[in-house]
Amino acid sequence: MSREAILIYDIGKTNKKCLVFDGNFHVIHEESKVIDETIDEEGDPCDDIQAISKWIYSTAEKLIGSDAYVIRAINFSAYGASLVHIDKSGKAILPLYNYLKPFSTESEKLLTEKFGSTEKLSQETASPYLGMLNSGLQLFWLKNFQPHRFSNIHLSLHFPQYLSYLFSQRAVSDYTSIGCHTMLWDFNKQDYHSWVNSEHLTEKLAPVTDNTENNTVQLFGKEIKVGTGIHDSSAALLPYLYLNDEPFALLSTGTWNISLNPFEEHALSSDDLENDCLMFMSTAGKKVKASRLFLGNEHASQVHMLTANFGRKKDEYKHIGYDAALAKELRENFKKHFTFSLGGGEAEVSWETLGSFKAAYHQLMIELCMLQVSSLKRAIGNSNIKTVFIDGGFVDNEIFINLLQEGLPKLEFIPAQFPVGSALGAALAIATKDQVENWKKQKTQLTLIS
Repeated sequence: MSREAILIYDIGKTNKKCLVFDGNFHVIHEESKVIDETIDEEGDPCDDIQAISKWIYSTAEKLIGSDAYVIRAINFSAYGASLVHIDKSGKAILPLYNYLKPFSTESEKLLTEKFGSTEKLSQETASPYLGMLNSGLQLFWLKNFQPHRFSNIHLSLHFPQYLSYLFSQRAVSDYTSIGCHTMLWDFNKQDYHSWVNSEHLTEKLAPVTDNTENNTVQLFGKEIKVGTGIHDSSAALLPYLYLNDEPFALLSTGTWNISLNPFEEHALSSDDLENDCLMFMSTAGKKVKASRLFLGNEHASQVHMLTANFGRKKDEYKHIGYDAALAKELRENFKKHFTFSLGGGEAEVSWETLGSFKAAYHQLMIELCMLQVSSLKRAIGNSNIKTVFIDGGFVDNEIFINLLQEGLPKLEFIPAQFPVGSALGAALAIATKDQVENWKKQKTQLTLIS
């Protein structure tokens, strides 16, 4: 007998994943796809929105038509700070511009001439000034420096909501995407910032909704409920909010390591903003303090270098267990051996002096964890938080977990049992109330990974 199920797309920068959850939120099917990047009109790399859309549509047709389960709902989690620009027919007409694309000096100059310092805008929008990583500034750039392209845009949809639109044909904006360091939202007024209205950008933005509003449509001959989509970090937070009444923080790890604190209501300080701390929004539009670190990207880059130089296999570092004695020795005789693109100072001595792959990897993790501890402390602030859940790519990294615990001994670090946290959050967001309540009863307390 076919099982009722929920289909989720979890679209990251590196991996595009498709997962099927049964009624108890167990993953019963999973597949992933690495889709080659393309380039925009200026030669900068960007995700291929046409290829992504084609893969999502084709896998949805296959899975919804499968006899193995009965798909009742579909939802999407995806990275933020990205917009898909569509014409009146709903076709994506511009590239999915990379959030790391440079924001030109001319664009910044015009922005500050019109609306004052970036520091002021950052304070009011709870978004560090990050150029194209502030997706609202992408619209500013298009309007003022690419007017011929801007004029062809009917609507600009946040990436998760565009994925929903592919199936629902319903154009919306949701709080989690608007609050994802877009520089669009005034957190004091709880509305779009005045600069957005002055530029008439709201005319290009779909109506705001929350994640409780879903459409039921006919897909491939079946009646399917389609969710509105959710920013991946906000999706990863949802399962923990459902299960915990006491204050906690979540360290969501991957390409970006994001420390999330949904229990902090104070405004960000200028020091917070200067150190990549910001406010996200929950699915209900409430503040979530977040501190970001491009740590997964840095880790991958440095491991690639170490692997090549020590002549080791690609994933050999994953089999290095935590050596407490070695870590203690390296800390007691600490010197900086690595220079990171994400900051933290210059190397004092070469990592080559460490002699072995094991020692070099421990030293790398010590230096990265020093940055992680600082970022996490900033997100927690003065909140009465004693527990930190960790999910994502670093959950299985024994060295990472141990070094964090030693760096913040008063906190309890719990590698949680949600290895697909963003996807699970998206599934819970589209599920029925009964399904969520049954899941909560099963998960009355988080079980640690042994």
